[in-house]
Amino acid sequence: MVTPPTANRVPRIAGTLAVVGMIVVIGAFYLWRYGTHRDLTPIGYDTPQYIWRANLVHLGGLSALVGWAPEGLKVHGDRTGFLVFSALVRGSTGIGAYRLMFVFPAIAAVVTALAAGALAVSVLEERWWAFAVYGIVVGLSTNMVRIAVGSHDNSFSMGMLTAFAVTALLSTASRPARVASVVLLVGAAMSHWVFAALFVALFAVVLISLLPGSWRQWRAGAPVTATPSGRLATVLGASTLAGAAALALMPQAPSVEAYLDPSMREGRLETKSARRGRELRLAWFLPAAVVGVIAGWTSRSPLRRWGILTATVWALSIVPGFVAYAWLDLEVPVYRIAAFALGIPILVAAGGVGLAMWGSRRFGLAGTVAGGVVVALLVSGVVLAGRAVWNDERPLMTEESVAAFSAVSAYLDRADIERPVVFLASERRLVPVLRQVYAGVPPRLITRTRVFVGALEDLVAGQATTRPAALAEASSLSLPGALEIADQDPLIVHVGEVNPVLPPPRAARSVSPGVSVVGGPPLVVEASVPRVGWGSLIAMTAAGLLLLILLGAGWSWSLVPADWLARLGLAPAMGAAVAVLVGTIADRAGVGFDGPAAVWMLVGTAVSGWAPAVARAMGDRRQQAGSRA
Repeated sequence: MVTPPTANRVPRIAGTLAVVGMIVVIGAFYLWRYGTHRDLTPIGYDTPQYIWRANLVHLGGLSALVGWAPEGLKVHGDRTGFLVFSALVRGSTGIGAYRLMFVFPAIAAVVTALAAGALAVSVLEERWWAFAVYGIVVGLSTNMVRIAVGSHDNSFSMGMLTAFAVTALLSTASRPARVASVVLLVGAAMSHWVFAALFVALFAVVLISLLPGSWRQWRAGAPVTATPSGRLATVLGASTLAGAAALALMPQAPSVEAYLDPSMREGRLETKSARRGRELRLAWFLPAAVVGVIAGWTSRSPLRRWGILTATVWALSIVPGFVAYAWLDLEVPVYRIAAFALGIPILVAAGGVGLAMWGSRRFGLAGTVAGGVVVALLVSGVVLAGRAVWNDERPLMTEESVAAFSAVSAYLDRADIERPVVFLASERRLVPVLRQVYAGVPPRLITRTRVFVGALEDLVAGQATTRPAALAEASSLSLPGALEIADQDPLIVHVGEVNPVLPPPRAARSVSPGVSVVGGPPLVVEASVPRVGWGSLIAMTAAGLLLLILLGAGWSWSLVPADWLARLGLAPAMGAAVAVLVGTIADRAGVGFDGPAAVWMLVGTAVSGWAPAVARAMGDRRQQAGSRA
């Protein structure tokens, strides 16, 4: 394996402290709202969607996602990486999906930040201390914070994609990291294939940009596959083919139409994109990103220039999305593509570090001090901007709604309800109700639960509710699903938190404050909201990160030709990728995610990752022994 010349220049104690400090800063940022009890429920509009999907997969496997969902409820069976990770975490540590929601943004941000630090010290050839700077700037950037707010499929894939950028560029520079690249892209594709496809397209642009230099090398006698474009082409080709093959394991075929949201029509997409665009503070960070381009391009190192080129193309990935949205009038969620552009904070970090290094070289100690101030101000600005995005987000699941649905779940369990359940609702917007209902029912009843927006007498009559008129559309959408089980003697549940308009049916019996049922036994249950404190938050975050590091350390050391600090930075992303791949294959083979099966699956994955490194070390020893003989 090729080891870069900087490998022995990284002080292990100082480097380790930088990594730990970075993790503490990012973790404290994302956990503070919960640790101080400002919020008692996980924030994010999409969060309950991930809870019920994760609960269902843990109980019934990936195949349980498809073939039953009513209108308006998206199962997203074509992106299941996070669900596999959640199931493995629950099977091995006992941390359920609801509790995982409190800490997963911190976990995903740290994984991405560590990969960004690895990019800094391996591809961009920065000093060891820049690892923490890049990590904090990327992990707390408005881009990453925007993704981390409930978009767990997206945030889970970002760490793997950032790590893929490292291994793909190392492969372009003749360092053997192709296998690592394939594994990382496969994991990312199974987590969110849309963004994995965007990343492949991004690297295709990088490949084209490298063609002139590759052409000159080929004309000078180098084989095509030995040129930078040729090496990158082999990485992209193998990774794309492997990713496409892995998608065949998904319980649902990928579909672009599933990502075009009709609810975003009539100006809502424009309004949302404008608001999210302002949140990203592009006017603040784009000038700093330009400084990063200049600082990186002044280097004579081809690898560093390729890294800056990749970050620049990544930063500009918003342009095609904006063109499709503004000029071609396509329903493209441009705000998601803008958040995806982590090349912007990478270049921002490169600009700050570049100014600090220039000042140190030019003005000695005074320049070093001034450079430190510049970096500190840069990091502070990033943290403040990211904090504004994080603090503006609110939970869809309020304390009151979580208490109410916990009472529903307790009733369904204590009454041993096995027949279908219909929830009555009187909210004009159907999707938020669906998400909260399915996140609140016991997993065994998820596929047998339906929501009807309207009065019970209308459901019995098989018709949509038209009074009040504001409920008519949502009632019509929910009616077919409710009618699917209406003849199976369903239990009727009325929860006050999703019924601001219609009262409980006349025959309803109260089982808890704000919760009534029709057709169930006379039980009374208590409502409660699961509480988490600093101890639980830290323990769960540490458990998730440690699990990923242990899973990926062997694979990172075996497959990535870099120094120890870069390998450490890539370990959790590699762990996420192999966990998704192995867990999905095991699920499709009929192996469950619970108990001993999950533990042995994780142990086997972690241990087997060291096999190539051990075999290579033994081979090197035999070779050395032979040469001495």
